[in-house]
Formats: sequence, structure tokens, C-alpha cells
Amino acid sequence: MDFYAFPPSPNDRKVRFVLKHLGIPFQDHIVDLASGAQKKPEYLKVNPFGRIPAIVDGDFRLSESHAIMQYLADKKPGSFFPADPRARIDVTRWQFWSTGQWGPACGAITFE
Repeated sequence: MDFYAFPPSPNDRKVRFVLKHLGIPFQDHIVDLASGAQKKPEYLKVNPFGRIPAIVDGDFRLSESHAIMQYLADKKPGSFFPADPRARIDVTRWQFWSTGQWGPACGAITFE
């Protein structure tokens, strides 16, 4: 699995934590946002939106940190993401809250 990210990003750290915790081997690809690497044609083939993080797993490409974390958890059933639909949607609800509330409020502090 190829992991494209920028280490100072909190979204990078979330996905990196899950990859390491689940013991999923990955190849790290640093996308230097400061130099504009996310807008280069090579990276836009990975993620047409030019955002990080993103993964490539065989012929499957995925972006958005929470979607990536759910995908990784599904690769290791019983790890992070509950099987029960109500418990699962509760986790998803908190992910949406994090994206809509926590991230915007704390972005400047957590991006270091």
C-alpha cells in the first residue's frame, strides 16, 4: 500500500496511526505542500483533488482521512470499526463532527 501524506498534517497523523497500529505495511510518499507538490500532474493522478492524505492499494485509490481509516479498519475486521450498524454509525457521526467542528476550531494548533 502506498501512503501519500505530509507529516505535519493532523490528517496524516490520524491515518499513519491507524496504519501502524493495525500493522499494515505501507510505502511512505511525502507530498511537500510547501513546494506545491500536491498540484503536480504525478500527484493529481493519485488524488485529482490535490489534497492529502491519500492511499493507493493495488488499483484502488482513496482520499479523505476518515474514509481511509474506515477502509483500513475494514481490512482488519474487529480492529477499530464496529460491525454492529448502530455502533458503526456512531463512530461515523463522531468522524463527521471532527471534520466539521474540531478540525476548523483547532486546525492552526494541530497543524505543526
